[in-house]
Amino acid sequence: MSTTLFFNDKKTFHFSALASYEINGKKKDTDIKTGDLLSIEGGLGKTFYMMNAEKTAPKGILNAGLIYYLQYKVTNDQIPVPVFGTIETDKDRVGGIGAEVNYFHIGCSTSAGFRWIAEVEAINRFQGNTFFLTLAHVFSFKKK
Repeated sequence: MSTTLFFNDKKTFHFSALASYEINGKKKDTDIKTGDLLSIEGGLGKTFYMMNAEKTAPKGILNAGLIYYLQYKVTNDQIPVPVFGTIETDKDRVGGIGAEVNYFHIGCSTSAGFRWIAEVEAINRFQGNTFFLTLAHVFSFKKK
């Protein structure tokens, strides 16, 4: 389930949220069952249009803002251990907050982006920083 809210008529100031629930069953050929997960992610951003010299059309689009995610283990993992029987681990959780900036150059159909997320409040899992650099080009096979 997701939504995007726009705070102005030009739709350049926006907030988005996505919620998902992952139901896990037993792992193949084992008696291990991973717990179910609830994930929430989204961001608050602003879009800027870089206009051409004549100010008649955009030559590029810049989108920048804050991003976040939360992930909670809703049910316990179940792991069979010889002699002890099945144990249930404590539920893990983690959150992350950061920033993202993306630029799309219309003339050459290429986009570049940078994303940084710092994880916070990690329980029963590793915690750290994540960096993403992206570069993408739209290839077209249409004859011009």
